[in-house]
Amino acid sequence: MNHQSSSQSYANPFSEPHDFSQLASDHPQLQPFLIKNRQDRISLDFFNPLAVKVFNRVLLKEHYNIEFWDFPDQFLCPPVPSRADYLSAVAPLLENQIKQIRCLDIGVGANCIYPLIGHMGYNWQFVGSDINKNAVESARHIVVANELNRAIVIRHQQNPEQIFLGVIKESEFFDLTICNPPFYASAEEASAATRRRLNYKNASGTVSSFSGVSNELWCAGGEFQFISKLIEESVQFADCCGWFTVLVSKGGNLDQIMGLLDAVGARVEVIPLQRGNKIRRIIAWSFKD
Repeated sequence: MNHQSSSQSYANPFSEPHDFSQLASDHPQLQPFLIKNRQDRISLDFFNPLAVKVFNRVLLKEHYNIEFWDFPDQFLCPPVPSRADYLSAVAPLLENQIKQIRCLDIGVGANCIYPLIGHMGYNWQFVGSDINKNAVESARHIVVANELNRAIVIRHQQNPEQIFLGVIKESEFFDLTICNPPFYASAEEASAATRRRLNYKNASGTVSSFSGVSNELWCAGGEFQFISKLIEESVQFADCCGWFTVLVSKGGNLDQIMGLLDAVGARVEVIPLQRGNKIRRIIAWSFKD
């Protein structure tokens, strides 16, 4: 697959429904996970975490030439299409750039999804940060295995109370920062929501759930508290970043978030993000003209 120039928009390869039959024909490892859905159409067993992982691996190979993608099962396995949606939505913010674009992924995770898609799809350079040391090691392993060391750097955020501090180096500039913040306010809230969402029993009769370590799923105060901290620190790094962006899953948080950004004098854009029936938003803000 040819890399795109840093200023060129990249068509989202997931704007149309998946052709699961064709994908399984091209990638036979997907075949055992195909099912018939309620409309009697060929689909994927999305309640099976292994199926989702294999599906992601196929999509990364099919659309981004990623040869190796694996990580410990306890970590979050995010859907590739929704991550591609995020990057496709924020890419127009940078379309007038003529230099090499550098992006900071806050909470890169063990899966390293955003840097892989962002570099192979847009030719952006990436730094990914995470507070989990094991996630950092996993992401680095993926980078090395795909020979992307010169394009993607993974950094360990050693202080879980900080976001940019300790990650952005002196005199370093990023054109864009991206972030999927922890959604839930506690482990109990995350677990209960997972059970409601899946409502699925495996062969042993226990509730099956998708993986995810604590810092991927929840933090004290939940999504709003994390984004508040993100905004607070962004003021300190106003000269180091062109655009700060964050995914907002809870619509009820929007008014408060906009109020915080207005208070710090940021220029703000709200970018709608929809996949299926799920509607979310990306908040983008800048302190530059």
